[in-house]
Amino acid sequence: MRALFFRTTWAAITLVVAACATSESLVTENDAGNNVIPDDAAAPEAATRDASVPIEAGADGSADGGRCSSDGWCLTPLVDDDFQFSDVWPLADGAFAVGTSSTRGMKVLEWEDATQSWTYIDDGTQNQLRARLTNVWAPSKDEVYFTLLHVGILYGEPNGYGAYVYHGKRPVPPGTKWTWARSRVICGTVKTMEPKVSGTSADDVYLTSCETIYRLTGAIDVPDGGASPWTTEYVDEDPATFLNFHGFASTSPGDTWFVGSRAQGTTSCTVLLRKTGVDGGIERVADSTPLADGCQEQPGRLTINGDFRESFVAPAKDRLVGVRYSRDVKNQVVRVARESDGHYSVDESSPSPTFNVILSRVWGHSDDDLWLVAQSSFGNNPGRVLRGRDLWSGTGTYEYSTLFINETPNTKPLSQIRGTSNNNLWAVGDGRAFHKTTP
Repeated sequence: MRALFFRTTWAAITLVVAACATSESLVTENDAGNNVIPDDAAAPEAATRDASVPIEAGADGSADGGRCSSDGWCLTPLVDDDFQFSDVWPLADGAFAVGTSSTRGMKVLEWEDATQSWTYIDDGTQNQLRARLTNVWAPSKDEVYFTLLHVGILYGEPNGYGAYVYHGKRPVPPGTKWTWARSRVICGTVKTMEPKVSGTSADDVYLTSCETIYRLTGAIDVPDGGASPWTTEYVDEDPATFLNFHGFASTSPGDTWFVGSRAQGTTSCTVLLRKTGVDGGIERVADSTPLADGCQEQPGRLTINGDFRESFVAPAKDRLVGVRYSRDVKNQVVRVARESDGHYSVDESSPSPTFNVILSRVWGHSDDDLWLVAQSSFGNNPGRVLRGRDLWSGTGTYEYSTLFINETPNTKPLSQIRGTSNNNLWAVGDGRAFHKTTP
């Protein structure tokens, strides 16, 4: 049986004292995890909280005409101010995003660095479905995928529970509209799930849905009821507890993680599956049985109480980092690492309680340099961005990366943070999309 190692560290605290920005205004919003510049009502917390408690400070000045914070987070102009971003996928010179508008419904957008603008690129057919968006992923700037959870069964539709996966391709001049195709996966049972599409390249695409890992092996443009382009890669066969997949993270075709959880009442337990090698098998790294009093260990596998939900990243080979959600443990960043001897270790880190935030999303290109979205515990839970460095050394630090612009803090939650490097980061949410292109 493999040895399983657990280490816990409390990182030291470093607060970035940001000063305020200069002039000009900003208009935009964000979703489940948002950074938003307030309306006339700014943030009242500074006047009502204990002065000894650390807060995100303003910045000495703002760059780019007053649309950027001193730490380089710049508001991008939106097509509609009421747009709520739910996910974003950055590329080297652009990005794709999904979200909803109160007037347009579910939408897909593309950001182009060259024009500094967002554009809607979907065909609108997703709004004909009884469904909701779950994620977006792109192997390149010329094609993009997004996924919907189909809940038509709630409205009497036969076979109305499962996933829809859309695939879009960039138009070839003189064409101007993206072309779209979709496929459908029907689940045999109705249980909580969040179908997600992701991959490592255009030729290595996966879908997690219905307790199953699928791999795309055919043309996605098939009519509903036609032959599925998805081939089963892994099926969970535990009859006792349902496996809810939360998604996929990878550094390469030979280093992929599938992340999920099992739940029983208020107990949830993390499930981590790992595929090594392009055609390699799938290893169960972490799994356990949820009971009323916690997670029951399974021989030879890690036991991780709680779950990562949609908050995890593979920042480097043999590494997975996630934000843990648990009834017993709050605000914890967890790293799972494969050691040189083949064993897996687990490290844990938390920001000081004096930050008064609730961690919700994480991204990083190194497990020693992480970016986190957090919701403030004050006011209406506005989104904040934290940076965690060297968290596993015992002397690591957390600090704010300020979103203050023109002396104004963000006042809404943020839904996602992703990037391609520390010089190309996105933090999106309710009517806001922040882009950072500075170190």
